[in-house]
Amino acid sequence: MENFTGARHGTSILSLFKKEKFSGMLKQLNSRSILIIAVALIILSGISFGLILAVPFFPISLTKKGIYVTALIITGEITWWTGIAVAGKQVIARYGKYFNPLTWPVFMKKRSGQNPLDEADTENP
Repeated sequence: MENFTGARHGTSILSLFKKEKFSGMLKQLNSRSILIIAVALIILSGISFGLILAVPFFPISLTKKGIYVTALIITGEITWWTGIAVAGKQVIARYGKYFNPLTWPVFMKKRSGQNPLDEADTENP
């Protein structure tokens, strides 16, 4: 394969895509801004899935409604999984416990053998 070079600068086109050229740009993005991007993608996926509920009420044909719902599902899935991949394992482990019903306080009391309704009866005789 022929190595194409620029006429003026003598740089090869392949050297423009080397990792060193983009490493400076990646160093400027710190972990906080990457986390903000990941959370924005996850929120965008939630908005996309929420819009699916509004599509039946649009005054458009049934065919277009089907196309819009399909496009919203695909967009929602892509943004969800991209956001999850960018967020990383630590963020999922940190916030995943809030979405797991087995770690909610009501279920923790039931699993320990206590009934939450019994506590209410003992407080007010």
